[in-house]
Amino acid sequence: GSLGEDKVLRGIAEAQVDITSQKDTYKISTQNTKIRNIEYGSAGQKPFKQSEVSLAGDALLNTTEKQYAVKARMFSDAIEVDLDLANVSKDGQSLLKGKADLEYDAAAVGDIVSGYLSQDVKLEGKRTTSVEFASRYPADDPNKLLANLSTNKCTFGFDKADYRGLSLGPADVNAQFDKGLLTIDPFTTSANGGQIFLAANADFTGSSPVISIPQAVSVKNLQIDEKLSYEFRGILAYLNPMFNDVIGLGGRLNFSAEKLLIPLDSKRRNDMQILATLGMDNLTIKPTESSGLFGTLLSLIGLGGDRALATVRPTKFVVKDGFVRYDNMQIDIGSTPINFKGTVGLDKRLDMQVSVPIGGRLAETLGGAVSLPLTGTIDNPVLDKSKLGENLLQNTLKGLLDKDGKGLLDKETKDLLDGLLK
Repeated sequence: GSLGEDKVLRGIAEAQVDITSQKDTYKISTQNTKIRNIEYGSAGQKPFKQSEVSLAGDALLNTTEKQYAVKARMFSDAIEVDLDLANVSKDGQSLLKGKADLEYDAAAVGDIVSGYLSQDVKLEGKRTTSVEFASRYPADDPNKLLANLSTNKCTFGFDKADYRGLSLGPADVNAQFDKGLLTIDPFTTSANGGQIFLAANADFTGSSPVISIPQAVSVKNLQIDEKLSYEFRGILAYLNPMFNDVIGLGGRLNFSAEKLLIPLDSKRRNDMQILATLGMDNLTIKPTESSGLFGTLLSLIGLGGDRALATVRPTKFVVKDGFVRYDNMQIDIGSTPINFKGTVGLDKRLDMQVSVPIGGRLAETLGGAVSLPLTGTIDNPVLDKSKLGENLLQNTLKGLLDKDGKGLLDKETKDLLDGLLK
């Protein structure tokens, strides 16, 4: 097999190699091969780097039968691997089988994972594990190796992990491949003063991987600070555009998901499906700009200052067909409730209604709030305040009619108000 057309492997090798042959079989042996400044990864992504990797072992290669066998030990400051594998190709199919015993520094694993993400994953801790693996795949398409991979159940872990301000405590996770389907067993770990319970599946059999959950997962009492809020506000903005221009300085987040299906290919984002509930309390927030949506809402409800204490009431939401939908997300700014409903498109378009409270005696007549359209995009939301007077008038007239149960209006006045509402 080969690395695959999108893989990159480079370095400077210093090798002492013995090659012998018998008929169609070649034996390649080395006891002291060193590769300096090695880089491995996928094209266009951050590569995994090691200053020096040493290799010792034997390989048998039969060019006629299109098969090879390798028994080798590879080691560096971060990873040691004892590898025993064989690959046989026949009738257009390759069968790869083997075993790898690993001792690794989690920091190196973090470097490898970082190559597939937009920001670095920092891991700490040392672990050992043993992996038995097998894959039967088309001989002319080594990229199908993962889609057909099966392994024993093995354990990977770390003492500490950090990604974009999300800090995880110790975790040891059981994982297993079965014909391209990865199962990660349920596990619990600490996270930013709270707790995460997670289980996951990943399907590598299709054209692009898809992540899902076999059971409900949760995040409990996650402590929000300025760094975590800044890093993840882009994600929270898809739940409510108000979060796009605020920073959280403190508070707690709770999240649970009953369903989660996420394709890793960005071209399939509209295939994403989520059914979940989110809530936050004791949330201290400040606007990043006074002209943003949050600053506008503060002005409408008559609140000032450079920060506010907020509560996001537990809200059930659905992500499907390219939209985030919910019927009511209530955000209390101090003791003042603001209610949102509608859809946020994964293309950032908004089609929402915002219910803004009003005060004074008029509130007693109107039921305390007026609804305003919220359109535009996450990055440029448009709250249609021109509707405020119109809705206020309609709600005032409706409120007066509703009060007529006490016989306060004569028939002519009631008919007039009723006509204005039509």
